[in-house]
Amino acid sequence: MFLVACVGRIMDAANTRKKEALGASVMRRSATSNLTYAPFPGTPLTPSAFLTTAPRKFRLYFDNSYTLRLCAPMPPSFDDAPTYNLKAVVKETGLKPDTLRAWERRYGLPLPARTSGRHRLYSQQDIAAVKWLITRQTEGMSISRAVKLWQQFQRQGVDPFVAMPVSAPATAAITTTLAGENLDALQQTWIDACRGFNEAEAEYALAQAAAQFPLESVLAQVLLQGLVQIGSQWHANRLTVQQEHFASALAARWMHRLMAVSPPPTREQRLVVCCPPGEQHSLGALALSLLLRRRGWQVIYLGADVPIAQLQQTLAQIQPQLLVLNAQRLPSAAMLNEISAILPPLHVTLAYGGGIFVHNPQLQNRIGGLYLGDTLMQSLPQVETWLAQPTRSNPAPILSPGNALALAAFSDYWPAMLSQLRRTTGLPAPADTPDGAAALFSSLAADIAAALKLNDINLAAINLPWLLQFLRHRHIPIEALATLLQAMQEAAAAQLDAKTPLISDWLARIIPQYTPHQRT
Repeated sequence: MFLVACVGRIMDAANTRKKEALGASVMRRSATSNLTYAPFPGTPLTPSAFLTTAPRKFRLYFDNSYTLRLCAPMPPSFDDAPTYNLKAVVKETGLKPDTLRAWERRYGLPLPARTSGRHRLYSQQDIAAVKWLITRQTEGMSISRAVKLWQQFQRQGVDPFVAMPVSAPATAAITTTLAGENLDALQQTWIDACRGFNEAEAEYALAQAAAQFPLESVLAQVLLQGLVQIGSQWHANRLTVQQEHFASALAARWMHRLMAVSPPPTREQRLVVCCPPGEQHSLGALALSLLLRRRGWQVIYLGADVPIAQLQQTLAQIQPQLLVLNAQRLPSAAMLNEISAILPPLHVTLAYGGGIFVHNPQLQNRIGGLYLGDTLMQSLPQVETWLAQPTRSNPAPILSPGNALALAAFSDYWPAMLSQLRRTTGLPAPADTPDGAAALFSSLAADIAAALKLNDINLAAINLPWLLQFLRHRHIPIEALATLLQAMQEAAAAQLDAKTPLISDWLARIIPQYTPHQRT
């Protein structure tokens, strides 16, 4: 027995030495082989993970009690000798000279050497670092955040090129020439890229803007004003709806990426930002949410078209101090008063803004809440001021009896009015397949209901000049609008006058304004 035990111990020792020798061999080979490895140098890989990919002869010697560490691949090697002048770096990276100088001045990256004549000389390492920063910007980071991330990797002994490789499209493929230093030029560059469905150039224009200007200015003057310009061009029939959707989707993705890398909140107050029911235009609300979150506020962004019932439940769960709503259309604006009515028991204050209030300032006095101003740059300090020192907001106006009666009658009899309109104008019977006329009737009906909720039937005409211009740009006879308004008036008179003549009288008053021979 003693002899057997001795032989067993000798064999165990030999197997152990064989395992160790084989392990060292694998370690030497791992730097150049195609074995699976972890993303950072020195990250442990469990034996089970290694054994699933190792050749059979390795699996015979390793079991779950033997732990390996596989080395990460060798990081990319860049010459650090100062060789390239500024012009070469500009050509290689696509950045403008002023941007490179600004990064050097503000962040110390890149930090080129100098000739005896004080001219900059860059190394391959410097150029690679610039490309790394550009990649992070195209992913949605601000330049300051990208520089901090680079510095953090270096402090931790992690190679930035291994941790987060340069994966953006080659800058040589980006052919945009930015015409000037101001935001207007950058805005036009972005618009032109969107018109051409060129995502790389559009993203690059935003990266250039973010490198040189505060994010507030980029959002307000490049993105949001750029989208207004694109919307105006679509309305004038100089741009397709596909181009407009492309630009909106690109802007939303860019802002969502920045939201994702925003720092955690540092302030106690919570606020919810969203759009009321029926409102699909959410980019203004998203931009405000992004800026507030980057300033440390706890922002819960809910997006577009949030139903009132679900909103009430959400507010009860979150318990924010402020609810910020963005409205671009008259029906959306009218919904704000309905939402403000559910807020007092929840101890939440309503704040609001949006294009409909900018173009129609008289609406500001018809909403119960805090108006945030006409622009993003006005809204931001308004929100922060209120959160720092809450004040009582304006109460919602009480709906007058006459408007309440007309609203109830219009809601009850609109199906009968629509049925009459289909008979007299030849609209298609299915309500879910509208043509141009049906869409106009639906839009006008929504505006009438909203105007009644806001205590002024005359507000329903807000959208009519836009519709008239829309028809004109598409070479549709403007008599079509007067014809449809006349049909609407006749249906309102037949169905509603027994209850209230308010709507039919208003339609009768505005029809002459849109009848061609009476306009001239």
